[in-house]
Amino acid sequence: MSTLVIGVDPGGTTGVFAFAVLSESDVVVPFLGPVAAQIRGWEGVEPLLTGLLNRTKGERQLMAVEDFVIGGRTARSAHPAAGQRTRILIGTAREIAADHGAEFHTRPAATVKPWATDKRLDAAGLLAATRGMPHARDAARQALYAAVHSGLIRDPLSKATAS
Repeated sequence: MSTLVIGVDPGGTTGVFAFAVLSESDVVVPFLGPVAAQIRGWEGVEPLLTGLLNRTKGERQLMAVEDFVIGGRTARSAHPAAGQRTRILIGTAREIAADHGAEFHTRPAATVKPWATDKRLDAAGLLAATRGMPHARDAARQALYAAVHSGLIRDPLSKATAS
């Protein structure tokens, strides 16, 4: 039995990152990954998420999406439509997850990024797959954070993992 973990960084360019974990083993499953993608617009994201979830039907599935937080920077944005588009992407991802029975989590970047550092992604064996794809890397941060904080795998930088 395995668990599919999908991270999504929604926006004008959406990052998607997925990997599977063998239950209770901390092993990333090669048949699924990791999968890293950056997609402009939403048209390609929906079929990718649906395809990943269909491929692992019957297994545990977890989708972690970067939440859109309205703050000083977003309030001053020269492109307010981008924020609306991002919120729509989050809602669509939520619907896709619900349609497939996947667990769904949103967390702001301010929570995930300080923990899910490049060093931690590298220790988990996920960093190389995101080379040259910053949005996919941010999606990988969401996926790794969700996997560890949902109890699927141990923190790759913990002393227990190193021994």
